[in-house]
Amino acid sequence: MNEPLELDLRGELLNHNGSVHGGVLGYAADDAVAFAAGTALGPALLTAGFTIGFLRPARGETLRAHARVIRAGRTRVVCRCDLTTVDSDGTPTLCAVAQGTVMAAEPARDSERDAP
Repeated sequence: MNEPLELDLRGELLNHNGSVHGGVLGYAADDAVAFAAGTALGPALLTAGFTIGFLRPARGETLRAHARVIRAGRTRVVCRCDLTTVDSDGTPTLCAVAQGTVMAAEPARDSERDAP
């Protein structure tokens, strides 16, 4: 993924301490990783594993999630995502890093489609 995923930060995305909620950071990282992995696997994919390390409280005007492919195999791709916040004067601050493993989705077999 060459362009980062960006999210304008607003009150409902913050935790009780005034920083971006960890779930928002995780969602943004997982989404950015999926887009990056899609460049290698195509659109039919699933997250197989995901970790995130929070480095500092995320505060700012914009959240930016920038993911890139680290290794692409035939059915799995490993990506890294840097999460930064950007303040009002445009200064970025790294607040979390994530790694995701994404796998190609297998088409459902006929017997699975009919299962209740």
